[in-house]
Amino acid sequence: MATSPERHWFDVHAVDSKGNPSTYTVRKRGRTVYIHGLDGRRHLCHPSVVDVDGVKREIAIVFQARVTRIET
Repeated sequence: MATSPERHWFDVHAVDSKGNPSTYTVRKRGRTVYIHGLDGRRHLCHPSVVDVDGVKREIAIVFQARVTRIET
């Protein structure tokens, strides 16, 4: 079975606990969500992450960053 291509969903701007800004790209492949950091990290989200609020929560947990802006 062929897999669907990974497509861009939106970009997230965030700030970590030290006040350093960071940007993440959120991509989808089928129902699977990936978060790409500028440092090259690619995080496969939990299957319960299906919307923007879920992505914001995942970024807070995994990257210890607070989302400040979302760009589609």
